[in-house]
Amino acid sequence: MKSLWIQSTGTRLHLDPSTLLRGGEGSVYRLQNEKNTVAKIYHEVIQDRANKLNVMIHNPPNDPMATMGHHSIAWPKDLVVNENGMTVGFIMPLAEGSSAFSYLLPKSRKQQHAHANYRTQIRICRNIASAIEEIHSNGFAVGDLNMSNILVKKNALVTLIDCDSFEIRDPSTGKIYTCRVGIPDYTPPEHQNKNYASFNGGTKHDAFSMAVLFFQLLMEGMHPFSGSYKYGNGEANVAHNIKQKHWTYDPERKQEYKPRSGSPPFEMLDPHIQKLFIRCFRDGSHDPSIRPTANEWREELDTSELYLQSCSENKKHIFGEHLRDCPWCERKQLLQNINPQKITSHQITKDRSGSSTPTLQKNPSDGKNMAGAKNSANILTHIWQKVTRFLVQKRKVTTLNRPIKLVQNQSKIKKPAKLLWK
Repeated sequence: MKSLWIQSTGTRLHLDPSTLLRGGEGSVYRLQNEKNTVAKIYHEVIQDRANKLNVMIHNPPNDPMATMGHHSIAWPKDLVVNENGMTVGFIMPLAEGSSAFSYLLPKSRKQQHAHANYRTQIRICRNIASAIEEIHSNGFAVGDLNMSNILVKKNALVTLIDCDSFEIRDPSTGKIYTCRVGIPDYTPPEHQNKNYASFNGGTKHDAFSMAVLFFQLLMEGMHPFSGSYKYGNGEANVAHNIKQKHWTYDPERKQEYKPRSGSPPFEMLDPHIQKLFIRCFRDGSHDPSIRPTANEWREELDTSELYLQSCSENKKHIFGEHLRDCPWCERKQLLQNINPQKITSHQITKDRSGSSTPTLQKNPSDGKNMAGAKNSANILTHIWQKVTRFLVQKRKVTTLNRPIKLVQNQSKIKKPAKLLWK
């Protein structure tokens, strides 16, 4: 490779010949003399790209995890130039961790992240929201926000990567450098089927993509607009559903689609988190300005974690305090085709607040009735969803009345040692 220099210092850049990552626009290399810094070198020199990078380098966002020695945003630090003084790339902090994809599905989580539980998922979402909040506060937007652009460490700390593709507004001139790439499954309805370079998505675009990420992380990898036809076979097209504003999990609107087999019920989520998803996917589809902001998500996820509890049978099962019985035990039982539990009118007891709450018991006849069913997995999932919906009809008074901004000083929150957060 030809000689390269760091622009601001004139220091010669020594790249490790082995490539960390090769992409469509450029390759990422380690530096021989700096273990915590990497360089991205473009395949092609484009002047407008250099102008955008200059704006980014001179206007970096605050990093919410900087005090912990962690980079949650792999922001460009300096330009890399060749012998002719042309910008050919930039240096940035080394980002380490697993792809956020590996935290979506139960199987991959179990294989790669045995430590992870539902609290981990909430903290990952919280830390993503914290990073995006800082980016938005600078007048920037991510644009191409999806699972492949997020790395996650075992302690739930995250790093947003591919920052050079962000939508950047020059604060001195007002010029906007658009994000030219995207994925339809994370694109809001107003921008479906459009050339990504032709519009400025801004924070409203990010608000939709961010909610999709959180939904997938909190709902076992299920996309909020995925589903199967209620009548007949076949899967719904996610991008089509987004464009048509057909949110599969909408609790009030009847759709021609139903959640995919094995999907957790929407009611399993903390009711305050449910409200944010409703604002984004139902109300926000018609008025993008009311989609929840990154700040709202961070605050609500912070508070939601305070209302988690552990299962008495399996301490690794973590779930919301609004549920009386463990949904993960129910899920495991139902998906393994064990006799489902059934609620009857005489199986209702009182919880601490005096509200009626169902106590689940096995019905011996259920197994016989369902043993010969061709679509037993669908039936079991349907029953499980009804069970959980019933469980959350009555919510504990202390949880129902909890304030949104309960914690002023986050240092007062009790934090397990193996999962760090701000």
